[in-house]
Amino acid sequence: MAEAMGYDTITLKPDMERFCWEYVRNGGNATRAYLTINPEATPNGARKYASKLITTREDIPLRIEQIRAEIAREWKSKIRDFHGRSLEFDPADAFASGGGRISIADMPVELRKLCTLEARIVEGSVVYIPVFPDKVKAAGELAKMMGMITDKKELSGTVTTIGETVHVYLPENNRDLPEAAEGASGSVPLHLG
Repeated sequence: MAEAMGYDTITLKPDMERFCWEYVRNGGNATRAYLTINPEATPNGARKYASKLITTREDIPLRIEQIRAEIAREWKSKIRDFHGRSLEFDPADAFASGGGRISIADMPVELRKLCTLEARIVEGSVVYIPVFPDKVKAAGELAKMMGMITDKKELSGTVTTIGETVHVYLPENNRDLPEAAEGASGSVPLHLG
């Protein structure tokens, strides 16, 4: 297991391991996590002891971070698989071989896992329509996860203030500076990163 994760898992006593999992499950609420493993404790006592566990023991916060990493790795894999299946989705699978629609219950399980349901009112009745993922969006998300594209862009240029208005001129536009802005004071180099 250590080879798959890239580190040795910290070994704790069962109640401390459960505390760490409950801490993560409860969104970082140490008191609630402690009360889960020791329901007889008072809320005040649980708060004090849980705080002590997290602040005085090095292994507890480290194990909590390991658990978070394990969960993130598992979900990243699931998300990657979902986007991969979305790319392979054939819309023809959503219809019967004769070309007619099939009920959601009759769809293959893998196909049902890909779709969400949209409720619509048709002739006074609620009808649920399956909505399938967009292949282009799935491809984009996979590319982001694989580091092929990023949302971050490095820009540099000049910020010029005229009154209360801020004008940003990027290097390729510097030659197009308005007359008033060219000699205006308050121009400063800008690096957005």
